[in-house]
Amino acid sequence: MEGVAEGAKAAGGRVVGCTLDWFEDTRRPNGYLDEVLPAPDLPRRLELLLQGTSAAIALPGGIGTLNEVFWLWTLLLHGKGGGRKLILLGTPWLDLMMMLENRFEVDPPIRALVHLAASAEEAAEVACGGSS
Repeated sequence: MEGVAEGAKAAGGRVVGCTLDWFEDTRRPNGYLDEVLPAPDLPRRLELLLQGTSAAIALPGGIGTLNEVFWLWTLLLHGKGGGRKLILLGTPWLDLMMMLENRFEVDPPIRALVHLAASAEEAAEVACGGSS
């Protein structure tokens, strides 16, 4: 996330980070943040991350990223996602989606809740009202 924050800052953006209280003794927020919003747990972190949004764009990451993607996907599945779109940016997500469709109960209506985007421009188009 530091790279994203650095890029946003370099482009003149205001960068807000959302941290987990659990990590305060082992991790520090990166230096590119203008504001830090602490969260006591994962549900509150996701609420803070999604506050005021109409879409979430996820880049390839680690276990934490997967957790947040699956959490939002579950909210969308149960009608609790606030009408947001979930967009996965980058080719690694294609492999994951194919594996999920082939090995788990991810039928077309469930799969349709997630959009794949090959570029930042495509992700922005989907987020702003287009479809993929």
